[in-house]
Amino acid sequence: MSEATDLRQALLDLGLEDLIPLPEILTEEEIRSEGAAVEDISTALIGLLRERRIQIWSGRWSQDPEVVDPATAEELLRVAMSSTPSTVRQISDCVSTT
Repeated sequence: MSEATDLRQALLDLGLEDLIPLPEILTEEEIRSEGAAVEDISTALIGLLRERRIQIWSGRWSQDPEVVDPATAEELLRVAMSSTPSTVRQISDCVSTT
């Protein structure tokens, strides 16, 4: 398997059917063990989004989050994953994957 395939599988293995904040994905042992850069993770998540294997949700945990349309979700992943850690945390207050 290629490194990209391994990373994509590791992301899916996290159980993305659960709402996982973006910064949490970056700290998961399974992802860190792949040695992937943030850009690699962003690319993998965008690929999985395009294949409809994951969805991006927006909203606070205490509220009912809603699915974000794919174009907006892709842009959020690009911005969130290419930003500073504090920006990623701010964006992920409203965005999770599932």
